Amino acid sequence: MTGTDIHNFAKDLWRINRSITGEGVRQTLEEISGHLPELKICAVPTGTQVFDWVVSKEWHVNEAYI
Repeated sequence: MTGTDIHNFAKDLWRINRSITGEGVRQTLEEISGHLPELKICAVPTGTQVFDWVVSKEWHVNEAYI
């Protein structure tokens, strides 16, 4: 990949709506795995205790404004 290719890939990823959980994260990881085929993606169910954090419910944002 050239610098231009990487920049364009980053621009494509930037447009994905992401939070700490949810479809945007899965979509982002899927896009990245296209370039890193050995990337292992694991899903952790809502409510799972992970160290001092409990995996939260997914967010589905339909509209937002300030």
